[in-house]
Amino acid sequence: MNVVIEVQEGQVVTGPLWGPQDTHRRLLERKLDIRLSGRGRHITLSGGSPEQLQLGERVVNELLSVVRGGAPLFLHDIEQAVALLQVDGEVTLKELHGRTVIVTPDAVAR
Repeated sequence: MNVVIEVQEGQVVTGPLWGPQDTHRRLLERKLDIRLSGRGRHITLSGGSPEQLQLGERVVNELLSVVRGGAPLFLHDIEQAVALLQVDGEVTLKELHGRTVIVTPDAVAR
């Protein structure tokens, strides 16, 4: 099963999403246990369970909204995004970006 996300802006937003030398992409793959690839205006998520792919789609879309808003992404942003969305699928990262958010191990275990 694959999930394809269309990205109208192409490399303008996928470059910052993937990070320098694809470090963000590799971290996302490890944290979400899925594969991510990009070609042209499409990001493809594959290799995981339907739940993993659904979470991956949500994380990628939320991170894209942060990038589209002009904010830079760092490795800790990727880690926090995954942790937050695993706990609360309703959270909007763009609204939280730049704020201090603490995710405790107890919250992630839920």
